[in-house]
Amino acid sequence: MINNIKVKNFKGFSDFEIKDFKQINIITGQNNSGKSSLLEAIGLLYNPVCANSINRFYGYTKDSFASFFHNLNTESAIEISTSNENLTLKVLFEEEVSKEEQIFINNGKPENITTKQENLHLFYNSDTNKTDLFLDTFMYGSKYQNLYISDTKLNSLNNIYYFDCIKHFDEMQTNKEEYSIIKVLRETIAPELENITLSRNDSLKVDLGYDKMLSFGALGDGIKKLFMILIALYSTRNGILLIDEIETGFHYSVLNSVWETLIKASKEFNVQVFISTHSKECIESYMYVFEKLKLKDDFDSYYRLERDKNDVKYIKYSSGELKAAIENNLEMR
Repeated sequence: MINNIKVKNFKGFSDFEIKDFKQINIITGQNNSGKSSLLEAIGLLYNPVCANSINRFYGYTKDSFASFFHNLNTESAIEISTSNENLTLKVLFEEEVSKEEQIFINNGKPENITTKQENLHLFYNSDTNKTDLFLDTFMYGSKYQNLYISDTKLNSLNNIYYFDCIKHFDEMQTNKEEYSIIKVLRETIAPELENITLSRNDSLKVDLGYDKMLSFGALGDGIKKLFMILIALYSTRNGILLIDEIETGFHYSVLNSVWETLIKASKEFNVQVFISTHSKECIESYMYVFEKLKLKDDFDSYYRLERDKNDVKYIKYSSGELKAAIENNLEMR
């Protein structure tokens, strides 16, 4: 598990350091306060391709790599580091000019253009190894799904795809562990769920009590998301999992069950989890489960990010402070 991270010249972070990470780390803050960017920075440090999946909505085009740099300052390097394994990352922006290509414009006349290709040049250094690699806009987030930099495995919930679910559910079936997931889903969010199986053509089928099995897609978004969270925790055993906006897809009435499931699974599989949210109901639900399970202060950390002129600062709440804020209806998001 990592316990701190320093971030320089990355997106909204000019020179930022956050400390005292625990097993469960909740990141809150207003829009554009840096919640997703912090998860991206952690992802970039341990699994650079996975970092792209944190905020998949925006996608990446040929102009996007410059937006990784604070105030578009591509003349200075991005620097991300943690004291764990003394792992450091330095990222340089490089633009290559390719050969001229001929295209045909609307009137049918040929025209020569010069295309440019952006690259990120990443330099990793740690106690155990050094790594030097390029990420270009065509490879990033498409050709490769994971590039693990150290022995610490990191994944993002957004980086779990349908074929990953099939692969890991097959592993669970082989180890006779699949019924634990089915039982959790049935008890928390899908009482009608009787079974999940892997068909001969390698597709997930669900039994909802009808005359025939249905495809996995027949499940509601909330059921599918909790299933993927459980698969992600299982497949990231002894590693780090990033979950952006955990409340998305869940009705407030099931949040207690979602938190309890996530906390118990993170303990069982020894996964450090970083979670962003700006939902008051989600935070209140977490505090309720924290007390129900009689967790201790050394299990979690709660942070609120805030914009501070040209940088970001954070406020760290203890569980007692968070409880008091909730009870007094104070803003803690």
